[in-house]
Amino acid sequence: DISDDYGIKQVDFYLAGNYLGRDYASPFQFTFVADHEPGDVILSAVVTDKGGNQVNVQRTITVVKDEEAPVVSWSSPVNGSAFIEGQTVNYVFSASDNTALRKVELIINGELINTHAGSGSGSWSIPDDYAAGGKTETLTLLAEDIAGNTASADLIVQIDEDQAPE
Repeated sequence: DISDDYGIKQVDFYLAGNYLGRDYASPFQFTFVADHEPGDVILSAVVTDKGGNQVNVQRTITVVKDEEAPVVSWSSPVNGSAFIEGQTVNYVFSASDNTALRKVELIINGELINTHAGSGSGSWSIPDDYAAGGKTETLTLLAEDIAGNTASADLIVQIDEDQAPE
């Protein structure tokens, strides 16, 4: 908590000397992800009053290693759904992490199809002549957090061959 007889203009925040951001209004705060190496590190707040005077307030914080994997799951389609080649598969999923997600990838047959920043949705257009005779396909969501921890969720779908009109 900080006050000044003339008023606070701004507070600049630093982690280990690296600028994080600025706040202009009370309560002065800044949210950040501490992607610093584990250990003790100095968190600084440089307070500037409306007259241009400054004070540097420092605290030592301990950064711990994130070893918790993200959580990722399919919302739709459901496991075992069937599609016909040439169709578009619309998908919805959720992903979360105890710190922050870096990315969520949709992978099919080892091929990266799409990349998302977090929970979301997307679509995959099944190529024509993809499933001669029909086949099952595993769609994999691979979530990665900013510490490099990963988790995956698989969904198996049936892709049938497009039949000629009768």
